[in-house]
Amino acid sequence: SEHKRPIKYRDVAFGSTIIPLMMAGIFYGLELWFTSSKLLSYPLNLLGMLFIIPGGALALWCFSVIKTIPYKAALVTWGLWARVRHPIYLAGIFVNFGIALLIGTVLIVILPLGYAMIKILLDTILEERNLRKNFPKEYEEYSRKVPSWIPRIG
Repeated sequence: SEHKRPIKYRDVAFGSTIIPLMMAGIFYGLELWFTSSKLLSYPLNLLGMLFIIPGGALALWCFSVIKTIPYKAALVTWGLWARVRHPIYLAGIFVNFGIALLIGTVLIVILPLGYAMIKILLDTILEERNLRKNFPKEYEEYSRKVPSWIPRIG
């Protein structure tokens, strides 16, 4: 069949936010068990909230836009997608970086951020392959004009 299983955005949200939070908790517990190597202590670790809050808000806004569009009905190129091709993944990076800062231990910084970056890079490759297949001309033009990760300002 031509249509593959549509993306379930709750799965995307689960994979990019809930799993890293669970991993952060597990690794935080392990690190407390073995060592107490804090990178950032209170109040500097609260800087993590400067990434978690806008990252979470960005993800929620993106999901609210995406869920209104029927699967394969249109290539989203307006709003934040006119500035950066992967705003949802960018939001995931912000949230994961914020979690790492908030908890502030060495293991928490390395493992969940590593997981997030690998997952996001793999998801990006798969998503772009799918978009090129479903919207060949439109996506090619869009990807020439709009950067993948660093938002275009102006």
